[in-house]
Amino acid sequence: MIRAVNELTIHSIDWAIKVRLTKKCDIKTFGQGFMAGSLVPLELIDEEGTQITASLFCDGVTKYNDYMREGHCYRIAGGSIAAVNKRYTTIKCGVSIALTAKSSVIEILDDGSIPQNGFNFTPISSIPSLSVNSLVDVVGVVKKIYEKKLKISKLGEEVKKRKLKLYDEQGRSIEITLWKEVAHIKLKENEVVAFKVLRVTEYNNIKSLSSVGDTSIVHNIRGHKLDRLKKWACNNSSARSHPKSKWDLMVRVL
Repeated sequence: MIRAVNELTIHSIDWAIKVRLTKKCDIKTFGQGFMAGSLVPLELIDEEGTQITASLFCDGVTKYNDYMREGHCYRIAGGSIAAVNKRYTTIKCGVSIALTAKSSVIEILDDGSIPQNGFNFTPISSIPSLSVNSLVDVVGVVKKIYEKKLKISKLGEEVKKRKLKLYDEQGRSIEITLWKEVAHIKLKENEVVAFKVLRVTEYNNIKSLSSVGDTSIVHNIRGHKLDRLKKWACNNSSARSHPKSKWDLMVRVL
């Protein structure tokens, strides 16, 4: 029986879902010796726009990792469903799916009914009220891309970082620091970009955002709000010299 993702619980049996694979991470290993195993974290979205985390687990990695591709749609059935710690993801679904070789994963025709991307966007105006270490998705117009810099980590490793400023259509802004591989992703000023999974940080009582290991950046996404952002970007292409508002001074990083 095909179910909506939001109908799944830890007690669900004989279930199946139709979803799009929006994100597939690299293989991760755990344990040692006979306790060793591997998994591949996944993010899925259904027709209603509900997101859920999942993973290919152990023999499921061998069977399905090469088969499953980001952006493609699948009918998935079987697998264990467990409660998830929402602290470590912006996805609000309270359960996650582990898929093994016994699970059924069948690619289906993409008829356009399932959204391309799943985000839980937090408005820039709400970020100052969030707790440090909260995880958020944000979307906005990229401005003021600073040069990459080299930082020495506590472990003595050289780490690249890059800062940028993100604006919304009201001209409010927040500064974002991108670390490691994410710092190398090409960005252009005045483009609308969505950032998935950024961590709220604070310095001198001022909130900002920072990338983490699961951060991803998506270009050219669609939606009514994004159309408004694109219009704002076009009308404010000189926002590099945009006068600093009281709000801007509140959220900038010193």
